Amino acid sequence: MPVDPLASAKQAHAVAVLDAVDVGTSLWLMGEPSATSTAAPVCAPLLHLLEQIGLPERVRFDRDPRFLGSTSRRDFPTPFLRFWYALGVQPVVNPPRRPDRTACVERLHATVEHDERQIGLPDSLQTTRASLPRFQQHYTPQRPHQGVTCGNRPPASAHPQLPRRPRVPAQVDPDRWLAAHHARCFARPVKANGSVLLDAPLSDVGRQ
Repeated sequence: MPVDPLASAKQAHAVAVLDAVDVGTSLWLMGEPSATSTAAPVCAPLLHLLEQIGLPERVRFDRDPRFLGSTSRRDFPTPFLRFWYALGVQPVVNPPRRPDRTACVERLHATVEHDERQIGLPDSLQTTRASLPRFQQHYTPQRPHQGVTCGNRPPASAHPQLPRRPRVPAQVDPDRWLAAHHARCFARPVKANGSVLLDAPLSDVGRQ
């Protein structure tokens, strides 16, 4: 969720907000503002959230470069995808141009844009961190939600508790993502100079 567009062409927004919404209940679980567009600030707040609510079976997210590295997606998963594989959660990447697959998040973004950002006009990371939690406290326990799962009641009233989920394990296998790619074949053309593009770097296999 973007906040405060900048004049710079290299950076589209001064602040970006990482949102997490529970699909079955429409509960707004997390809104984490950040001033960077890298993947580093993403995993720490997500892990903190998972320690509170437990592990879902799967998680769906859009094609943000912080998640996928690039919209083209190479064969090998990014650190963000490996993060979920290590926890035993199935990551689901939203198809291009299909915002309907994450309708509950798109609805949240429209509400925050209309009812909070355009009214409070946060202009920095500090003001966003101050105003967003206040709106979240209004959105979840007080604001009626028209979604089918809420029946025009606030999400916190319609769903006082989240379903019980497995706890985050004390230790994880960082190579667990390999199981999702086991026995997959990846075709690679050999260039005239004997080089092969495996992922990002070139590997030399020789002309012969």
